Amino acid sequence: MKKINILFLITTFQKDGPGMVLLDTVRNLPKESYNIFTACLYGQGEIKNLINKEGAKTFNINQKGLLNGWIDIKAIKKIRRILTEYHIDIIHTHLIRADIYGRLAAIRFNTLIIITTIHNLDFYRKEKKYFFLRLLDSYLSRFNDKIITVSKSVMDFTIKNQNISPYKFVIIYNSVDIERFKPSSRNNKLNNNNFTVGFLGRLHKQKDLPTLLKAAELVYKENKRIKFLIGGQGPEKEKLLKIANNLNLMHTVTFIDYVSDVVNFFTKIDIFVLSSIIEGHPLALLEAMASGLPCVATDAGGISETIINGESGFVVEKSNPLQLAKRIIEIANNTQLQQKMGRKGRKIVEETFNSIIFAQKHHWLYKSLIK
Repeated sequence: MKKINILFLITTFQKDGPGMVLLDTVRNLPKESYNIFTACLYGQGEIKNLINKEGAKTFNINQKGLLNGWIDIKAIKKIRRILTEYHIDIIHTHLIRADIYGRLAAIRFNTLIIITTIHNLDFYRKEKKYFFLRLLDSYLSRFNDKIITVSKSVMDFTIKNQNISPYKFVIIYNSVDIERFKPSSRNNKLNNNNFTVGFLGRLHKQKDLPTLLKAAELVYKENKRIKFLIGGQGPEKEKLLKIANNLNLMHTVTFIDYVSDVVNFFTKIDIFVLSSIIEGHPLALLEAMASGLPCVATDAGGISETIINGESGFVVEKSNPLQLAKRIIEIANNTQLQQKMGRKGRKIVEETFNSIIFAQKHHWLYKSLIK
């Protein structure tokens, strides 16, 4: 049977959420069914070599031009050259810049299947100043055979804020490698002065880390032996350090930069926490659950579609440090609750957010669209 030639187009090969989703797809698609090609618009990034190890061919479009590269007609020509030279059957785009350029390049090919994945509750789909971008995205979406969203909340948000037919959409939740992330043996370490609440992610305003720091202040007043570990880089770093200093938290909150060994990070903490105001379907949450950690997270995006409130963790209101702190303390003081939530979270990931299931769903979708 003839293999399907598929091109994945993404903005950069960064090792972020969308990049890891792409890598998981490449790793787990049945190699006997596909010739896999991947391209980034600019910037190589860490996942390029990981993709190459999977036997997929990679390209850098090297997008340049006005408005930080947004206006680059040559980029469209380069993408079309790949589509033609490698007889691509399916183009699957990730992130808005790749979505725009990929579809502009692909619409001239009548037999080409066009798929887009929307990863987040993207602000440009709502804010007035991005009206033209939203209009262009809505227009180009009519050429999509399917649009994948990583959660129901992302699908609902996109339909509400853009003129796109609901029939275009399919939900495929993000996933993790359950062989890579495994529960480690944990005991309640509160009595040993070594109980740690952890956050891992980009230090960006959508994560609302000031709320987490305010919660940490409340937790410290209640129990000084509970520590906080914040891992990640981002534009909010200096602001957050100032807040932590002003709240006198530098002795109880530790900031660490880019985390290269994510698996090891989760072995160092006892509760995982997310204080986000905007999310799609956060990979860090899935990784924490796969690692057997109880989780406390805000009701943002697909979080409430992932955590079973009261069973695998707690879902709390956004921007509510008091509620966040109360749930952290409740878990920290209850060894049985920690274990129960950890086991339940792991089971949920195994049954629903497993990278093998994730790849199978993509495979079935691709096969269903090929004539």
